[in-house]
Amino acid sequence: MSQRQELTEEFFDLQEKKERLKNEMSLVQLKMDRIEQQLIDCMQNEDLESFKDSNHGTVYMRNSCRAQLLDHEVAFKWLRENGYGDIIKETVNSNTLSAIVKDLPEEIAGIARFDSIKICRRKS
Repeated sequence: MSQRQELTEEFFDLQEKKERLKNEMSLVQLKMDRIEQQLIDCMQNEDLESFKDSNHGTVYMRNSCRAQLLDHEVAFKWLRENGYGDIIKETVNSNTLSAIVKDLPEEIAGIARFDSIKICRRKS
């Protein structure tokens, strides 16, 4: 077999392997998402914000908030009227918007808010 044929064979073998691994990663992520939500529910039912685990260190819940403009005109108007007009540029930085939205009412015209809780750990 020529070098070109060997390289072609190896390339497509690797491409197939990559696709299999990608599919496996998707399945692993789905399972992790499901188990993470179960763990969050369990911790909330037990009124725990964190706990120490001998195998995994401190396990805790971290709240995060992200925001996205749904209607720029409406959102910009609300931001200006409520003293946040200085964050408006040609675009609104999503990290800056997320930082202010987490301390505001949940429903703001023209802005979508996405709250999430993630499981994290610190090694002891």
